[in-house]
Amino acid sequence: MTNLRKIEAMHYFYGRDHLDRKCEECDHLIHGQYNGKWYYKCTVYGCSHSEATDWRKSYDACGLVDHDFPEHDNRIIDILKRQPIKQEEQLPGQISMFEA
Repeated sequence: MTNLRKIEAMHYFYGRDHLDRKCEECDHLIHGQYNGKWYYKCTVYGCSHSEATDWRKSYDACGLVDHDFPEHDNRIIDILKRQPIKQEEQLPGQISMFEA
């Protein structure tokens, strides 16, 4: 799940909007301006000062487009951060960089 794109993660957790609306029609989409350029963030996905949480108005809206965000839910970015990273296993016969 860690490789899901932002909007795919939103659709995974909340489904797609049944009226085929776009994120620009959603109250969860917020905007701001930095260095003369507009940026957008989805408050359900999660916001940071990084471009990694920038959002597109043209994304297909998720199922929360006209619903409040459940208070008990975590922001999607926090859920995705908690996914364990699979450690690569050494294959049989493979030489380690640290072997003498």
